[in-house]
Amino acid sequence: MAPFRDLKGSMTEGGVRAAAFATHGSLANSGSVSQAYLTMQDVMPTLLEIAGAEHPGDVYRQRPVLPMRGRSFLAHLRGEDGHVHDPDEVIGWELSGDRALVRGNWKLLWLPQQGQETRWELFDMSLDPYERNDLSEARPELLRELIDSWYAYADDVGVVVIE
Repeated sequence: MAPFRDLKGSMTEGGVRAAAFATHGSLANSGSVSQAYLTMQDVMPTLLEIAGAEHPGDVYRQRPVLPMRGRSFLAHLRGEDGHVHDPDEVIGWELSGDRALVRGNWKLLWLPQQGQETRWELFDMSLDPYERNDLSEARPELLRELIDSWYAYADDVGVVVIE
């Protein structure tokens, strides 16, 4: 994933950036390239909108259904909307003890490595998409705000946090 940092499966851009292709009869925007921020959480709302279907709600066939996260990007694919997520929208995720959060151009990372002290890292993705310039010490108030947002996300989705 050069020149991006790290490998697939990590929370860094080398781990999460991926090309995607979309085709559908309603897309008049054929052949365009977008740099819009999307996540896997956005796929299901998009597929439901394409199908003209609704999320079943809290229960389906007497079984509980988790609330859907993400937003449909069908309007974006059709060229009707320039973005999918609002600039101040908080998008968090976690995997195998690693943590990440994106809000607008800001990205927060927690990447534990055996034998090393773990601390939060902060990047301005508009200026540093390669995650080389950690701004956590230069922007302590923003760092604290985004850390709090990550813990709010973790609480919302039921992440078991082991410190």
